[in-house]
Amino acid sequence: MSTLDLVLNLSLLALMVLTQLGERRLDRWTYLRPALITTGVAFFFLGSLPLQGGNGAMYLLASAAGALFGLLALALMDVRWSGDQGQIVIRAGWGYAAVWIGVIGGRMLFAELATHAWASQVGRFSYEHGITGAEAWRAAFVLMALSMIVARTLGLALRARLLAQSRQALA
Repeated sequence: MSTLDLVLNLSLLALMVLTQLGERRLDRWTYLRPALITTGVAFFFLGSLPLQGGNGAMYLLASAAGALFGLLALALMDVRWSGDQGQIVIRAGWGYAAVWIGVIGGRMLFAELATHAWASQVGRFSYEHGITGAEAWRAAFVLMALSMIVARTLGLALRARLLAQSRQALA
């Protein structure tokens, strides 16, 4: 794993956990921050996706896994109306943080093992499945991270909208 990969993973972890942990009001930054993160990361890391061989299938699987982890993180968040604040608030606790730490930590561990202890096994797997190399794996992990953020953010927007609609219906 390169220094850039390490910095990217730790920055993503810090942004997605530290900016969400605890109770926070739902505001435009709730949506703008993840949009800026995903756009920036996609621009810098996905400029030239290697699409040959089995890479496309790996990208789809990684994106699907990321979306599922994003929905799991979302399920561990509370979205509610705060009468005190007069608006929707979101709360993320240690379960939410554990999902992010587990997923990002797992990716980092895999990347480290794939370049050392598991190098021959990952190389053989890649060859057998038409995965073209380290750049394809890196792209898959970036897509996994981005789809995790997008799924959590879109799910949060949906939950907030449904909550607002139910409040209007009761009024």
